[in-house]
Amino acid sequence: MPLHPNITMTRGGRLTPLLRRRALTYPYDCQYRPQIMTGGGFLKPVIADWPDQAMWPSIVAGRRATLAIGSNRSARQLARKFVGWPDPLAIPIWPVLVHDLDVHFAASIGHYGAIPATPYPWPGVRCAMMLVWLTEREFARMDETEGLGVAYDKFWLPTRVDQALPSALRASLSTVAIYRHRAGTIARPSQRSIGMAELPVRGGPGLRLDQRAMQRWLRDRLAPGLSLNGFITSNIIDPAQRHARIKQLGRLTVPPWQPSHGGLGTVAKLPAPIRLDCLLSTQGLGVMNPP
Repeated sequence: MPLHPNITMTRGGRLTPLLRRRALTYPYDCQYRPQIMTGGGFLKPVIADWPDQAMWPSIVAGRRATLAIGSNRSARQLARKFVGWPDPLAIPIWPVLVHDLDVHFAASIGHYGAIPATPYPWPGVRCAMMLVWLTEREFARMDETEGLGVAYDKFWLPTRVDQALPSALRASLSTVAIYRHRAGTIARPSQRSIGMAELPVRGGPGLRLDQRAMQRWLRDRLAPGLSLNGFITSNIIDPAQRHARIKQLGRLTVPPWQPSHGGLGTVAKLPAPIRLDCLLSTQGLGVMNPP
């Protein structure tokens, strides 16, 4: 997928304001409320409120849910991914509180300069995420944008759903799709994986960084002579340099979570259900505002 029709790569070898924003504000703003993404683009996503409850079964009919843990939580990112979509868009999104599953930094660097997110099990954590219902064709587009089979793998995992979640939605949630990065997660020398600070969360690892702090952390270890802008710019415009740095991350990596082999516990060698609670408010959960 292109960055966006209105994004210029660099200007005079320096980041444009929009590219800087896209790299440093990942995983992007997220309104933790029910909404329907109907189009637009990265700059101006178009969202609508959910209609009357009587229409909810028809909203999710023919769709299956993915548990959005990173930028897919954001209507801005979803709108970018579906720019130019030939069919009318009406993608339902609903906030949930997920137990024992956290969001950490993947041991990789995206082509647009951001350090991506990946799910990581952590007992006792409670993390705000979003359910995104997609049609089969929309899932095909999502798989493409996630680099399925190259960057991310997709797993269909069983769920245990809070009764407070509307019954019209619970019926579609026996399983959810989750995208997990193949590279594993970035860790300190103590092998403790680093959590992503932008999401509302309670519990989890002692160290959480936001995107800007993680970029500096990596710059200091992989390219200490560069400015932060120089580090991000070179990762965008020089794929060979970016891949060399990703390879260097191997010494700072915890292996990826393997949902089919446990992590949240197993029952008959299958993943234990992911517990999804209805999220009415993020009050009481810690959250850092994106820069």
